Amino acid sequence: WQRFRRKKEKPAAAGRLPDWYVGDDFHGVLNIREIYRHLLLEASFIGKKRRRQETPNEYAQRLGRDLPEGSGQVGEITDLYIDVRYGDHDVGAGQVDHANSLWRKLRRLLRRDDEEPAE
Repeated sequence: WQRFRRKKEKPAAAGRLPDWYVGDDFHGVLNIREIYRHLLLEASFIGKKRRRQETPNEYAQRLGRDLPEGSGQVGEITDLYIDVRYGDHDVGAGQVDHANSLWRKLRRLLRRDDEEPAE
């Protein structure tokens, strides 16, 4: 019966993106939910994973404290995500483009944080 059990995946080491992750460079324009999903994924790879009991706003505050130069981008992306996910609001193309530019800036910060050696 052991062969039918799901095999446990080894967690990615903090501070390193796994080999299977290619990022979102090839997608072009992402929608708000995709941007937030990538935010969660990339932050988790550098050890800033969202806790199960945290709301998106609580996570944004904690991530903003850990990454002060990106707190504005995290807050704006989170607000847009909450509007889309829980408010069932439609966002315009201008807001999606703005969110994508915020995400590109934030991704650079997250990946820069990823490359810094641990002390």
